[in-house]
Amino acid sequence: MFVFFFFVVFFFFFFKQKTAYEISACLVGSEMCIRDRVYANVGIFYRDITTAITEASDKGKYQPLFENLSELIDTVAMDDNETEIVRLELLELSRSAIQQYATKFKNDGISQTELDSMLDNIEVIAKSIDTTTDLTDEKKASITEFIGEAREAVELAYGTNKGEN
Repeated sequence: MFVFFFFVVFFFFFFKQKTAYEISACLVGSEMCIRDRVYANVGIFYRDITTAITEASDKGKYQPLFENLSELIDTVAMDDNETEIVRLELLELSRSAIQQYATKFKNDGISQTELDSMLDNIEVIAKSIDTTTDLTDEKKASITEFIGEAREAVELAYGTNKGEN
């Protein structure tokens, strides 16, 4: 009888603790779960986009990319507790996506103001990151150097090139 009682108490305690752990892990990890989902969405976009472009079925795929990049910038790139390389790589990913897909973003309903605002955020955040290695110094310099090319791509996509008459 004692063994049975011990087993029941142990079983109850074990599963009670596990349930409490699972609940707390879910609450603590909810922000991390969101980041994981967003990173996964960006990865799926890049995995599938070449095929979608080839098949002319890429319309509508760029707005979700923009939203995912915006969310990552707001949560990861602005987080001073995140490592500098992660923040810089995310900023470069976002900058290069705008440069490469400016016209596609336009066609999916992203306004020029939204793209310009994201580029402004990228530039401000990149400049604010204190780098500690040669690699991150180079990454930061590259982002700030090529931000102008991304701005030109946006201007060209929206027909607001300042050189036009």
